[in-house]
Amino acid sequence: MRAYAACGKPNITRNVFDKIPERNNVIFNVMIRSYVNNQFYRDAIFMYRSMLSYGVAPDHYTLPCVLKACSASNNLRVGVQIHCPAVKKGLDLTLFTGNGLIAMYGKCGFLVEARQVLNEMPYRDIVSWNSMVAGYAQNGRFDDALEVCKEMGSLGVKPDSGTMASLSPAVTNTCRENVMFVKEMFMNMARDELVAWNVMIAVYSNNSMPREAVELYSQMEAQRFEPDAITIASVLPACGDVSALSQGRRIHEFVETKGLRPNLSVENALIDMYAKCGCLSEAREVFNGMQLRDVVSWTSMMSAYGRSGEGHRAIELFTKIQDLGLIPDSIAFVSILSACSHAGLLSEGRHYYRLMTEEYKIVPRLEHCACMVDLLGRAGQVEEAYNFTSQMPIEPNERVWGALLSACHVYNNMDIGLVAADHLFQLAPEQSGYYVLLSNIYAKAGRWKDVTSIRSIMKGRGIKKVPGVSNVELHDRVHTFLAGDQLHPQSMEIYEELDVLVGKMKEAGYVPKTDTALHDVEEEDKENHLAVHSEKLAVVFAIINTELGTPIRVTKNLRVCEDCHIAIKFMSKITGRKIILRDTNRYHHFENGTSVELSSTKIQLDFSQSLFVILTLKASIYFIAVVEIHRQNRAVSLWIAASLGEVSFSGLSFSTFLSRSSQAAGISVYWGQNGGEGTLADTCATGNYQYVNIAFLTTFGGGQTPVLNLAGHCDPASGTCTSLSNDIRACQSRGIKVLLSLGGATGSYSLSSAANAQEVADYLWNTYLGGQSSSRPLGDAVLDGIDFDIESGSGQFWDELARALSRYSSQRKFYNNGQCEYGGTVDNLLARWNQWTAVPSNQIFLGLPAAPEAAGSGYMPPDVLINQVLPTIKSSSKYGGIMIWNKFFDQSYSSAIVGSV
Repeated sequence: MRAYAACGKPNITRNVFDKIPERNNVIFNVMIRSYVNNQFYRDAIFMYRSMLSYGVAPDHYTLPCVLKACSASNNLRVGVQIHCPAVKKGLDLTLFTGNGLIAMYGKCGFLVEARQVLNEMPYRDIVSWNSMVAGYAQNGRFDDALEVCKEMGSLGVKPDSGTMASLSPAVTNTCRENVMFVKEMFMNMARDELVAWNVMIAVYSNNSMPREAVELYSQMEAQRFEPDAITIASVLPACGDVSALSQGRRIHEFVETKGLRPNLSVENALIDMYAKCGCLSEAREVFNGMQLRDVVSWTSMMSAYGRSGEGHRAIELFTKIQDLGLIPDSIAFVSILSACSHAGLLSEGRHYYRLMTEEYKIVPRLEHCACMVDLLGRAGQVEEAYNFTSQMPIEPNERVWGALLSACHVYNNMDIGLVAADHLFQLAPEQSGYYVLLSNIYAKAGRWKDVTSIRSIMKGRGIKKVPGVSNVELHDRVHTFLAGDQLHPQSMEIYEELDVLVGKMKEAGYVPKTDTALHDVEEEDKENHLAVHSEKLAVVFAIINTELGTPIRVTKNLRVCEDCHIAIKFMSKITGRKIILRDTNRYHHFENGTSVELSSTKIQLDFSQSLFVILTLKASIYFIAVVEIHRQNRAVSLWIAASLGEVSFSGLSFSTFLSRSSQAAGISVYWGQNGGEGTLADTCATGNYQYVNIAFLTTFGGGQTPVLNLAGHCDPASGTCTSLSNDIRACQSRGIKVLLSLGGATGSYSLSSAANAQEVADYLWNTYLGGQSSSRPLGDAVLDGIDFDIESGSGQFWDELARALSRYSSQRKFYNNGQCEYGGTVDNLLARWNQWTAVPSNQIFLGLPAAPEAAGSGYMPPDVLINQVLPTIKSSSKYGGIMIWNKFFDQSYSSAIVGSV
């Protein structure tokens, strides 16, 4: 029997057992142990009962083995039945039986009884203590588990790898002090077993210390420990948290080489890592290659698409779950609602919330409610979001009120913001971020006394603002930067390069967004404060230390401020780098001076009159199709960053002209974003342009005071832009259409409701168009139309604004496709032209950068345009002309092509 049992053959062992006529406790013990060692726990317990019925008394070898079976199978009833006779016979105080009782009671959640056994044992070894630690940890009582570890130390019992393993079930979301205690315990032990390394990596990874987790993994490799699946599943999420893509890819190679797939934990961790690094195609490749997927796999992939703003891809996966006959659970709905929120899919989010509650009968949890408040808030529906909180089936928590406060910050709703802040200060009085958000709201309104009051409250309560921390990987090492950091070995070089870069950025039109610097100080001081934000330092560090063309990946622990968002756009343009920045909110992709937030916004346009809309993209090459649409009982759907099978738009811009007279082919240009581009009158006097867009009205809607930013030409607030009235009339006298462009890449704009859209339309009509207003920033000249260059924010209610403007005049409609960069050959360009001329439209414009610096790539030399492109596209009856970005960069381009356009 012992031979078969030792070889892991319980069935053969049982055959031998059945042939033995006289059985004693040794025979029964061998059989019970064989079952337990092979995880046949019920059989082991049944054999124990047979032993008793056979009249054989258990001994100190029997009870620990049966208790292990009870512990593994959560069979408390039998365990208690064992404990009683053990007490009578005095076996409960023996080392092995006592250890078994502690483990059994702990596993079943009876921690008082487990502790009582430990206290009454006359002799305890490391297993006794580890069993008690495991009992607390398995029941989520991490603090109590650590107290036992400290008690061990005070009694001279040295923790071992088993102690670390016992802690592993409860290593998530503990305080830093506890993490440091576990670290000290780890550093003081032999560290000769992989399990200790695994637990310490997991402690770091699960307690918001990803950099430490990645560094410890590297130390483990240096010590010649080979990671297992548990190691991999713990360290990969940490790699994603700090965008350590190179390290993550190397670990992936190890997984493939060592055959650690298929393994759900490893594969789910790979999806998580690639998603956090912004590599969605690689995350999907792992997902597609999985032999088996669990709910974590599906929700991880949906969450990856959601955080990247690709909500429609997440919806595709959710639909796939339904098509496979799987029942989406509560977690799946959290993922899809979050995806809809990040992608601005308001109607879809509402649909899935109703589906969850009405069809699947899932009672909303706080996570679902927080997603809905976030969804509504991002869409500008702040009042509806607030009303939702009062109708929740459960009391709103910190996350719910935090989402509402963030929406109030974005849309400048101080009344509701104060309500949300009041709740947050009660629920989370130590969280500095909420004080900062309220301070932001006050600062935007210019209420500096209230800003000072918030700072005083924080100081009085000992609350410090969480410092901005950014991470960037270089040569498998993660470098960390704080705002104003001067501790990095390359600090001097970083600041010198940053000064040079900012100078170039300003020459290219960068204007620091000083209203985001919450200091009532001079503008220069605000600029200096903004210049040293941690993400800027991390990006510059990467620029210095990586080869030209290498993508840069940075993560930040806070939301990226508006100025950093603008600045990094310019950095990407000037350095020719692709920069991927992940903050706590979403992913930001910067390339060639443009920002792709990977968000997807659906806008329904249903017009009673024809509409004139331009969708513009100011990088590389784009087409603009003039399409006149009359209502025929149908709506027009525009998809921004749409999925396959849809026309792809990378920026939204409507141009509403107040004249429907047809124009001959010509050139359109943007003016107003650089003081060095010459006056508006001089621009029109060149004779090169037929349309001029004055750019931009950067702030409007959502209760904000409209702000016109002409970037160095004049200051509308001081009234110095009224002189442009003469320039506008001079342009119009030459037959040139002059429009006002709304939005731009750096604006703060939104529409909170249909009524707000009407308010903005009234403002535009009375202030810049044919209406009457005592305050006209551009003087008494009447512009010819409005250009909507909506590159960020919610897609809500722009159709309402277009509709409201349409009531003032009839309109036309423009579309533009995504980038079709000129790469030295015109074949793709002409193929795309032929595709667009098939669209029902009146005219199609070809959009171009006016210089290589205007786009970073895709520049088409004038001779190529004249000799290879224009002869083909001008043959189409739909050819409308050329649109270029922008006047500052147009030093000679329009002059070279105007005769051929």
